Amino acid sequence: MNYKNLSYKQKNILVIAGGLLFLFFAYHFAIKKTLDLVSLHNEMLSDYATAQTAPKEIRRYEEELMVMASILGNFSNEDLSNREMVLALITEFCQAHRLGLNSFPQELTHQTEDYNITTTAIVVEGRYTALVKLLYKLEYLEQVGRVASVEFKMHKDRKTRRNYLAATIYLQNISS
Repeated sequence: MNYKNLSYKQKNILVIAGGLLFLFFAYHFAIKKTLDLVSLHNEMLSDYATAQTAPKEIRRYEEELMVMASILGNFSNEDLSNREMVLALITEFCQAHRLGLNSFPQELTHQTEDYNITTTAIVVEGRYTALVKLLYKLEYLEQVGRVASVEFKMHKDRKTRRNYLAATIYLQNISS
């Protein structure tokens, strides 16, 4: 095939086809690799920017973790969920503040996939201020669990015809 014998239309088609073939090879061997390197460079820059802010993020996450641990620490303390220790603590407080421990029934445990919730209902009778001090000591000072609920009721003793205040305290502990 002689290039001089071709018509202008055929020459134009060959030039366009050659140009397209040149663009294909140029893209495949030079431009594509350059674009891949530019993309990799941009990813590395974003990773570098993330790495620059990483210490701040780590500190922020550690602070959030400490806050969560302080909130849940009261309720998931494995050592303090011992039933005998709680009973001894309440008994000692009741003797010191002239309270009466009416009942300390068996614990109720609710199990889920990730954790167990142990609920203990304690019935104590006495003066209101002493009962509130007991609540404060159980939840904040001794941190034996979370006081989930308290029910105060006035009862009447039929034999002595005296009224007395009874508080039902529901303590909860969360364990994993």
